[in-house]
Amino acid sequence: GHGGRGSIYLGRVEFCLVPLYSDCTTPSHDGLTMPPNVGRSSESHDFIDLFENGALGLHFVGPDGIILNANQAELDFLGYSQDEYVGHHIAEFHVDAPVIEDILARLSRKEILKNYEARLRAKDGSIKHVLITSNVLWEQNTFIHTRCFTRDITDRKKVEEERERLI
Repeated sequence: GHGGRGSIYLGRVEFCLVPLYSDCTTPSHDGLTMPPNVGRSSESHDFIDLFENGALGLHFVGPDGIILNANQAELDFLGYSQDEYVGHHIAEFHVDAPVIEDILARLSRKEILKNYEARLRAKDGSIKHVLITSNVLWEQNTFIHTRCFTRDITDRKKVEEERERLI
C-alpha cells in the first residue's frame, strides 16, 4: 500500500487520495494545521467528491471497452462491488449486445450521445432500463476514455409498459 493512500482513475489524471488530516503540514493563520487538500488543490478534492459521491451514475470506459472507473451511485444502482465492475468489459453488463456495440461505435465516431436508451443487467439478475449520456475525451484524435452518465428509468418504463398493456 501507500501508507493509507489509494489512487483513483479520474480520466487522464490519476489523483492520489490521502485520508483527511493524515498529513497536516500546512500551517493555518491560527497556528492549527490544515489538511493538504485545502486551498490550492481544493478544486481537485471537489472533483473527486463529485465523481465519488454524485447522485448520478458515472463511469469511464477505455477504447477497448474496459470500464476504467465507476462512482458509488453506479455501483449501488447495479449492485456490483468495484472489483466486480471496474476492469470488466462494459458489454458484460448490457443486456443487448447490438446496443452496446452501437454505443461504442457512435462514440468512436466522435458522436455525443444524449439520453440513449439501454438495458443493463444488475448483479441480482434484474434488468435496469437506463438513459445514457456520453462523450469521449479525445487527445489529438486518440480515444482516451468515455464519460458516461447513467440515469435509471426502470420505474418509468414499467409504468409505460403497464399503460400499453391496458390500452
